[in-house]
Amino acid sequence: MKQVTADEHAAKNTKAAKRAAHRAAIEMRKKKIARKRKAAADAKALKEKQKANEGILKRKQKTLNKPSAPPKKQQKKQSQAQTEKDAAAAVANAAKNAVKKIKKAMKEDVPPVVWAGCKKIKVNFMQKNQWQVCPPNMLLTAIHHSGQTLNKVSHITCCKASQNKKTLSASSCTVKSLKFDPKVGSNSNVCSGANNFMAGFYKTGCTTLNCLTKAKCCKLKGTPSKASCSWNTAWQQTMAATKKGTKSSANSDSFIVGFKNTPGTKLAAVIAARECAFSG
Repeated sequence: MKQVTADEHAAKNTKAAKRAAHRAAIEMRKKKIARKRKAAADAKALKEKQKANEGILKRKQKTLNKPSAPPKKQQKKQSQAQTEKDAAAAVANAAKNAVKKIKKAMKEDVPPVVWAGCKKIKVNFMQKNQWQVCPPNMLLTAIHHSGQTLNKVSHITCCKASQNKKTLSASSCTVKSLKFDPKVGSNSNVCSGANNFMAGFYKTGCTTLNCLTKAKCCKLKGTPSKASCSWNTAWQQTMAATKKGTKSSANSDSFIVGFKNTPGTKLAAVIAARECAFSG
């Protein structure tokens, strides 16, 4: 048997080591390539999965957006429910219109407020610092005069307010300050508050218009509706007259709230009366 020397043994070991290292390197390259292939395959699979999921989501969204046709039975129930709802709405609307008609008819059936028991009351504006007023429960409707100063006012007409032959109360009377300024016109010489009407005047010492310093205002109670008020400018002509027996009057069934005047001291300075009426 041939004896192996130490050098030969070492060379043999070196070759074996090189072959082992070469095999290890090849194995490492194979593993690296396998990992890359696996990573690529995983990435591709993930991408395909994502794409598939997106497709599923799109299909679901399309399905959700598409109105689904309810079953015939459900359609019938819905149609019946809508019919009942429409019928109920029609009944409610008809009832509402009927109530409106009834209210309108009731309003039209309410008798208007009219003058009743009117009296021509003699007054004396020659007296100083005195009230000249209508009898209790009566309101001012006209002024009778024959000149342009207060001492030429001889009478006032006073009427009760009546509805359906029943007298309405004119009470809760208050005093309203008047200011017929000789230099400044005004439309504020009126009783304040709703349904508050004049029932007389207070005169101081002189006989000019500015000596009417107060008015008696009485509240008319039990009125059927809101009053319709306006300025009656016919007073401008009648208050400027000097003929004996001249009558400056409110329109029929209207009650006086106050007066509008221009600058001046004569009765002619009164150019309109504020009047209200109740139509029912």
